[in-house]
Amino acid sequence: MADYFDENPKFSEDTFRHRFRMSKSLFLKIVSDVEAYDEWFQEGLDGRMKKSFTPLQKVTSAIKQLATGNPPDEGDEYLNMSERTSRECLEYFCETVCKRYGGMAVNSYVDQRATTSRYCIRLMRIGITYLAC
Repeated sequence: MADYFDENPKFSEDTFRHRFRMSKSLFLKIVSDVEAYDEWFQEGLDGRMKKSFTPLQKVTSAIKQLATGNPPDEGDEYLNMSERTSRECLEYFCETVCKRYGGMAVNSYVDQRATTSRYCIRLMRIGITYLAC
């Protein structure tokens, strides 16, 4: 995570924008919003009473999947996250974004349909492009 979010990150803002399809400031705003909106994104303890993933790690996994189209198991190496957890991050993220931002700019692109997870992924792909401009 230090590669992007440390005080002196390894990668530039341009590299961040290229890899995540948005500015770092927008990314961090989304992290803050989803963490405040849904407690699933808040850091806690897992079933083994060990620290769970941070909100930053969970959102990084979800947005990276949306930005690149890579499968959930891609997060194994960089985030040390299982495929199952990566998939959960994506599903919770899409649901939370649809609920949190439902009446905002993202919906201006689409008609009023049920917000299924697949539909939320479509919204995010459209929305990330729109919000990054």
